[in-house]
Amino acid sequence: MSQTEAIKTPILTYKHPEHENQVDLVGMMHIAEPVYYQTVQEFVDTHVADGAVVHYERSKIPTAQELSAAPPAVRRKVERVLGANREIYGMLGEIDGLVHQSKGLTYRDGWKNHDSTLLETVAGMNRLTVDGLCARVKLAKLAHRMMGPEEMQKILLEQLVDATSKEPKPAGFIETITSIGHKKHVILGRNAVALAAFDAELRNNPAQDLLLLWGARHLQGMNKDVKNRGFVQTHEQYLTAIQPR
Repeated sequence: MSQTEAIKTPILTYKHPEHENQVDLVGMMHIAEPVYYQTVQEFVDTHVADGAVVHYERSKIPTAQELSAAPPAVRRKVERVLGANREIYGMLGEIDGLVHQSKGLTYRDGWKNHDSTLLETVAGMNRLTVDGLCARVKLAKLAHRMMGPEEMQKILLEQLVDATSKEPKPAGFIETITSIGHKKHVILGRNAVALAAFDAELRNNPAQDLLLLWGARHLQGMNKDVKNRGFVQTHEQYLTAIQPR
């Protein structure tokens, strides 16, 4: 397996010129090397010790009872999306030396979860969006069988490099047609939930320091939204989530 570039994620730091409080957007990789999560943990714990409040991304998986209470059409979509996510993370989880964020990072009691539930996210998706997601997973599974796990892992890692790059490659035809609606529901819709909590926190205390732990793909939009709220970016750094291999 040959991954030519390291996979890196950003930490963007902002200051408000009037209130002088700091906001850090920590773009997360959801599966990475353990040392990456150790570095993030130290960064977050240090800022919390200095008074920052942590908001983090974690879409709640519905319980069996919640799922059974959902409308049948929504339940079917959720079950398909859950299955697709398990397949992708299962293939990524086979890569030696990587762990999932939920195992690599310790979520402290004072951290606040602000995210859509999976039921809320999927309920808004039309069938075409869900079909596209499942089609991409089926193609990945087919490639896994035809090329073997090592070659498929190489492709998955290269896709992660592109996804976290400052200048990602343009999406190909298959990726484009199987991603219809993805940005609207999975990225922008969940960003809106995070930003609503962000605004509420600052209404309560305009000088509060905040730290947001969100997936790296969310940061392009959130970067603009934080700036639109009067914050000025003062620093940018990158953490290596996965070394070249």
